[in-house]
Amino acid sequence: MIGVEDLSRRIVGILTDYGVADTYVGELKAALLSGNPDLALVDITHMVSPFNVLEGAFLLYLSYRHFPEGSIFLAIVDPGVGTSRRGVALRTSRYWFVAPDNGVAYPAAAEDGIRVAYMIDQTMFKTYGGSTFHGRDVFAPVAAMISKNSLEALVEVKPESLVKLELPQPRVTRDAAEATVIHIDRFGNVVLNISRKSYGPLIDEMMGRRVELRLGRRKFAARLVEAYGDERRGCVVALWGGTGFLEISVVEGSFVERSKAKVGDRVLVKWF
Repeated sequence: MIGVEDLSRRIVGILTDYGVADTYVGELKAALLSGNPDLALVDITHMVSPFNVLEGAFLLYLSYRHFPEGSIFLAIVDPGVGTSRRGVALRTSRYWFVAPDNGVAYPAAAEDGIRVAYMIDQTMFKTYGGSTFHGRDVFAPVAAMISKNSLEALVEVKPESLVKLELPQPRVTRDAAEATVIHIDRFGNVVLNISRKSYGPLIDEMMGRRVELRLGRRKFAARLVEAYGDERRGCVVALWGGTGFLEISVVEGSFVERSKAKVGDRVLVKWF
């Protein structure tokens, strides 16, 4: 377990739904560096769909394990900002997570093993121009304080009191799966919540199989391939992406444009 005194805290991984068109990301980073100018800041993504806590939780869950031990994660997807919702800081086996208590950090933190949970005493922080930018005014200063071994703004709470967000699990059989669209990337690839682990030793024999995808009343035919170049341009393909989850793609195109799929949509997958 990581102790407060021996934690290397130079790296802060940042995930938000702020986008990149406004000044929000810059102000957030400025607040972090004002608290500790020695921090190394890593942008995980700022393109989480607005207010989509589930998508933010999934992307943090995918990415956190690639960071060195001792990193701090600042996860801000916060539709409840300015309300009575809590802010929390979670110390896990290898990391720290700072986030609103809406579940956005829960799947990643729970997998790593929550050791201590803290509530943030938000009365200790000054807000500028209103109460709708806690990312800059509260969470960033807390992450910077943790990086300097200070827990003065934190009050220990029971981990059982945290808002628990569970990533949706697929229903998988040898020849079919009921899945959920969990993410859509900038290339228009649709990521389902079916991981390679779901099929275990069957993975190798599945390669090359035909796939039927049903999204509502829409049907799409595809083939499970190892790489996009295994099919012709414009073909729909299924493949295990770099995330380890099943992606539905159009070769040199956009499956989301073709299918109009959205995060949260249910998908029936049949293997032939």
